[in-house]
Amino acid sequence: METEIQSSQLQPDRWHSCVSSEDNQRVLQDFLDRAEQRTLVVSVTVAGQLQPAAALPSSSSRGRAVYFVKRSRSVLPRDCMEESLLYGDLSHNALQHFSALVEEVVAPLLFNSKNHTEWPQVVSQDVRRHVHSLRTHALVVSGQVHGRTLLPLPAGCQNVEQADLETDKRGEMVSKSIIHSLESAVIEWSHQIHAVLKKDSSDALLEGHTPTPHSELLFWRGQVSSSLVTH
Repeated sequence: METEIQSSQLQPDRWHSCVSSEDNQRVLQDFLDRAEQRTLVVSVTVAGQLQPAAALPSSSSRGRAVYFVKRSRSVLPRDCMEESLLYGDLSHNALQHFSALVEEVVAPLLFNSKNHTEWPQVVSQDVRRHVHSLRTHALVVSGQVHGRTLLPLPAGCQNVEQADLETDKRGEMVSKSIIHSLESAVIEWSHQIHAVLKKDSSDALLEGHTPTPHSELLFWRGQVSSSLVTH
């Protein structure tokens, strides 16, 4: 388990302490010898000790963990164990980890038209719509956790400028799908900023402070931020 020791920056003796426990030995042995046991998660306890488990712990004070997943439902071979495993770090921030997964793995795979050349067009469009919705919700929730209101741009917004140029050249109307996306985004933004607009920047003045005009600018700058979500 050198991977976990390096990731968590622990001393090697923590591993020896871990395997000295019969319960931990049983969890590790089951992962090695039982074909149906495909997942192993090694996390760090409150005391800084390594704790193996068959699934992700519900909570962890230090929030660090490393996962190991068998590539197939089989017993791990001793001679090529590393080639039979997928492994990596688990972020202490579950939302950040999920957002990164969506942005760097799910979205690139499902937005790539080469990956669904044999799909019907209606299925391809539906998948794209759902993936964009997932990215949008992940962004909005991430902003809420940090006390910010993030306004995601609508699907296809990167095509607006190009559509405008083509309209000038050919005299055609802009695609209705782009117009619909923009209208839907504006409606969604209005719901998001409704609660923000109800906040009053004069609270500091009412509390007896003497805010400057710059304080007003900082107040509103901290309330609403825009962020790009495109594909």
